Amino acid sequence: KTETTAAQAQELFTKVEALNPVAILNRGFAYIVSGDRNVRSTEDVTPGDFLDITLSDGKITAIVTE
Repeated sequence: KTETTAAQAQELFTKVEALNPVAILNRGFAYIVSGDRNVRSTEDVTPGDFLDITLSDGKITAIVTE
């Protein structure tokens, strides 16, 4: 029973870790916000919008040009 519990705990840990926002950023993804809106599509922004981009090692600000 101990092996089963340990395996279940490891499986749960793996699932939780996959959803960890920091782990996602470490895989090369970014979290992008324009004003108070999350940017999920090119349709969410227009030229001139400021973007706050969070990466695994910090934040940058960018301006949409096209």
